[in-house]
Amino acid sequence: MGKSARLICLTAVALILAAVCHGSAVGGHKLRQRTCNRCGVPSYRYGFDDPRHFIRVVAVASVEQPTAVAGLTSHAGRTVQRKVFKLPLSTVPVATSDPIQLSRMSLAIYDNGQIVATGQIDHNGGPYKAIQGNNVVVRLRAFAGTPQFTGPLDNAPMLWQTERTLWATRDRPQMISLVPLPGDPCRAGSATELTVPPEASFDEAIRQHFNEITHLEIELEYRNDR
Repeated sequence: MGKSARLICLTAVALILAAVCHGSAVGGHKLRQRTCNRCGVPSYRYGFDDPRHFIRVVAVASVEQPTAVAGLTSHAGRTVQRKVFKLPLSTVPVATSDPIQLSRMSLAIYDNGQIVATGQIDHNGGPYKAIQGNNVVVRLRAFAGTPQFTGPLDNAPMLWQTERTLWATRDRPQMISLVPLPGDPCRAGSATELTVPPEASFDEAIRQHFNEITHLEIELEYRNDR
């Protein structure tokens, strides 16, 4: 190898080393290492790398005082009281975040611990009809806020919440319960203790806080599954 060729090789090696050293210490920090699979592609962490999407809508008790339900009595023989919750006009009849849509929502609680919370979930498959469906986490939260207030619930205490997971299938609308059903792998708890109490504890939470509950918040969380 001639002198000029050796000089070119040494120069090339020096440039490569300089580039590596510069890249590994940009801003005084080492580059973050990433674990790769056998193909050299960075590993994909489903629970962290895929963006989450949320739909939230708040329903307000339609009247400040509950109403008696004719023909429905408690074990003690008294007439059961009911609170019906209405959605703001801006969100009726649909709450949507492509490709998920929630409509036909109906919400009511009873002072004997019963609750009616239903809605219709639709999945349109996304802009190219490429998504077959989504796992959807449905949460329902009860708040003690200002009666008839339709603004943010930033300072309102949360009294209880429920959670259930279901699968929304593309182009197959379905009526769903917004609260857990018997046999669901669900969580229910208070604002300070998010444990898994027995089912009766949820009924008791409704009875205990019936007069305090002024708002119900529905939250849907999903990732773009296929």
